[in-house]
This record gives sequence, C-alpha cells and structure tokens, in this order.
Amino acid sequence: MCIRDSNRTLVKLELSCCNMKSEGAVLICKLLKTSDTLKELNLRKNMIEEEGAQVISKGLSENRTLETLNMSQNKIGLEGSRALSEALKRNKVLTKLTLHYSGIKIISEALRVNKALKTLSLFSSNEENEDMNSIFEAFKANTTLTECYV
Repeated sequence: MCIRDSNRTLVKLELSCCNMKSEGAVLICKLLKTSDTLKELNLRKNMIEEEGAQVISKGLSENRTLETLNMSQNKIGLEGSRALSEALKRNKVLTKLTLHYSGIKIISEALRVNKALKTLSLFSSNEENEDMNSIFEAFKANTTLTECYV
C-alpha cells in the first residue's frame, strides 16, 4: 500500500480484505492525520487488532474530513474499542461508523458526547442486557444519531 503524502484528490479509499493487520494501521493513521480530502475509508476484514485500532484512533482524533469509516470484521478488542471511543469524543466530522466487536458499553460513552455521528452499526454477539441498556441511555443524550444497528 503506497499513498503519496501530496495526494489532494483522494476522496474514497477501499482497502477491505487487504490483510494489512496492525502494521498497516500506522500508514492509515498518517493518512488520516494528513489528508484534507478523504471522506470515506473501508478497512473491513483486515485482521486489525487492538494495537492497530489504537493507532488508527489517533489519526481519527485529528482528522477533519473523514465522514464514513468501516472497520467491521476486525478484532479490535476492548482496548481498541476504548481508543475509538476516545477518538469519537473528539472527532467532529465522522457521520457513519461500522464495527464488529464486543464493547457496546464503551462506545455508548462516546455517543453521549459525539454530536456528528448519524449512523452507527455495531455488529456483535454476546452482549449483556446491561450493555444494551447503556446504549439506550446514550440515545437520550445524543441528539444527532438517526440510525443504529446492533
């Protein structure tokens, strides 16, 4: 994967099933920090784990253009979920997020603060009633989310 630092026209980047793992996350983080045009990024099914999700979250925290992020079918774990939740608290432009993981309770914390997200897809199994209750409570505080798939 080679993305030029000087690219000023890239709007959509499809990287699903590229087997980038967490090592590729460093490049994605750099892209997110430097791009002023990228609006859509698909990282589905890339074997990204906790460490990679943490690195990508750093870039997402600073990004001011990305509107759609798909990180489904990766194994970001609880620490990766925490990092994404923190990034969502700071990110003001992401409107659509798709994830596969367990950690609804962690992401629901970000929903209380985030005022940009409109569509959230959290594909997971094994969620406890307590976790589901936390997301319903977050809905009360969040006035921008219009679609949620759990």
